[in-house]
Order: sequence, then structure tokens, then C-alpha cells
Amino acid sequence: MSVICGAISKVLDMDYIISKAQEQLSTSDPSDEQIEQIRKDLTKDALKPLYNAKYRQSIILLKTEKDIFIDTGRIDNPIIV
Repeated sequence: MSVICGAISKVLDMDYIISKAQEQLSTSDPSDEQIEQIRKDLTKDALKPLYNAKYRQSIILLKTEKDIFIDTGRIDNPIIV
């Protein structure tokens, strides 16, 4: 799970994306279009583990285990935290 989170956080970092574009394209000044393409490629790679149903199910299970229901005294309107 931490690998997935780390990969996703990297593709949100524009400095990382630009450095990867410079590295992959062997240029110090990649165009905006090139940077955008590298960003898309990195995002696709970062999300690949989520294509596996097993991992998606694990995330859903983890979220369900961590949900806390707080009863505010009104049965018809519980608050989910």
C-alpha cells in the first residue's frame, strides 16, 4: 500500500515530473506537451496496481474497518467520519 501511495504522491509533484521528463527525453528544457505526456505516463504506471481487483478490495476493506459512526441522537441522520 505504501508503494502505491508513494508513486501517487510523486506524480503530484511537478518538480518530479519535470525531472523525469528531462531524464527520459535527454533535454534540460522539455516542452509543456512533453511534460504533460510524461505526467500521464507516470500516472498510468502509478495506478497500475489498482487495476488488480485484489488491491482495490483491500482498500475498500481497510476503509470499511476504519469508518466510525457517530450517533448524534437522530437515528435517521448518522454522521460518518
